[in-house]
Amino acid sequence: MVEAPDYGHETTSEAYSEYVWLTAMNIWATGSTSDFETAWTSLETYIIPSKEDQPTSTAYDPSTPASYAPEENSPSDYPVQIDRNV
Repeated sequence: MVEAPDYGHETTSEAYSEYVWLTAMNIWATGSTSDFETAWTSLETYIIPSKEDQPTSTAYDPSTPASYAPEENSPSDYPVQIDRNV
């Protein structure tokens, strides 16, 4: 497996994605779920922030969610129209 170097959250996210995927494939190959369960527990422990790690999350109001800006294929397609009704 070859992965291009990256920095920040994408590296961690991609690594965990591969880790969980590989252990899921191992279930198919061996029938054992122990590696997958270990990977999933690791993901929950180290990737999903706790309430203490998100001190400003109490300010979030679900009745006013974030706006949506679609991703485009070319830089010339920006800026995009923001959709506040998603």
